[in-house]
Amino acid sequence: MNTPKEQPDIAKQPPAGQLVSGFWFVAKLFVTVGDVVAVFFGAIAIFAFAARFSWAADLCCQFRVQLLMILAVANFVYWIWRRGGIAYWVLICFIANLLPLSPYLIPNSNPAADVTATARVTRIMTFNLLQGNQHHDEVVDYVTENAPDVFVALESDQEWTEGLRPLHSIYPHRHIIDGRGTSSIAVYSRLPLESVDVHLSTRRRLPSLDLNVTVGGNPIRIFATHPYIPLTPEKARFRNEQLDEIESMLDHAGPRILLGDFNCVPWSPHFADLLTKTDLQPAGYGRGLRPTWYRRARAYGPLRQTWIFALKLDHVLLSPDLTVIDHRIGPCLGSDHRPVTVDFVVGSTSNAQQPKGHSQNASQ
Repeated sequence: MNTPKEQPDIAKQPPAGQLVSGFWFVAKLFVTVGDVVAVFFGAIAIFAFAARFSWAADLCCQFRVQLLMILAVANFVYWIWRRGGIAYWVLICFIANLLPLSPYLIPNSNPAADVTATARVTRIMTFNLLQGNQHHDEVVDYVTENAPDVFVALESDQEWTEGLRPLHSIYPHRHIIDGRGTSSIAVYSRLPLESVDVHLSTRRRLPSLDLNVTVGGNPIRIFATHPYIPLTPEKARFRNEQLDEIESMLDHAGPRILLGDFNCVPWSPHFADLLTKTDLQPAGYGRGLRPTWYRRARAYGPLRQTWIFALKLDHVLLSPDLTVIDHRIGPCLGSDHRPVTVDFVVGSTSNAQQPKGHSQNASQ
């Protein structure tokens, strides 16, 4: 016996008009949320210009690269949808956020093309090793392979001092400050260290190394530093005070290099003040926005290697009488930072010579 099929209760089904209304409600909600997000990130980009006066704005300023990516996507979407006033707002915020980054995006002329064979190219490297990092052999191999004339190691505590002992046969000239863990600094040099001074920051007594070497008869002053991480308003003040003290210690006479982990991005107004008062220029100008620090958190998995949690904190700054030949950012060697290597010559590149063991590499 066939059982009749149960007929759907038409009265319980929503009419087509309700389905359409529900769809449009969800669509409008999605667009509204998108508008709020776009306006929010645009406001952050504008608020970051107050970084000189506000710790919160300074933190926002650190993430201008991420803001640029978000606003670029928003611009693409809004101009396709022709969203009127909000599209103009996002475009203005995008351009405003782009301006502080432009010195790193506009390519420089390649001075290596002018290199001849009469003067010496010098290589210098800075790397925040990370206290507790166990990749000693990888770091030793990387330094040995790249053969810098001067290698500055930050957070080089007692364990790292032992881990880098194989470099002693390559670098006969060394000076190591075993400070309070992360404040430790070490320099390994092929060039004789003619003088080495240790400067302590006034408030927190953090050390900076001030040393002199001679390259081709030219004295060069090298200043290595590692200011505080600005995670709180107080620590940000300590960092800024230390940068101010460095400005007063670096006079404008002769070739000078300032390098290290500044815990400050180059588009910060505090970094701009440092450049203005010391008359130094970043070696990374015109060589892209590649970060040197990545958020170190295993829980984030692949995200730890992306730009979401990445900043450009490690820098090499040179005086105008030094010319950058090459600038490279190295690979992950167990630290949350990446090594930064710079090749330079004293004076003009028209008479530069590549030293033995160095090779020209693509700038990064």
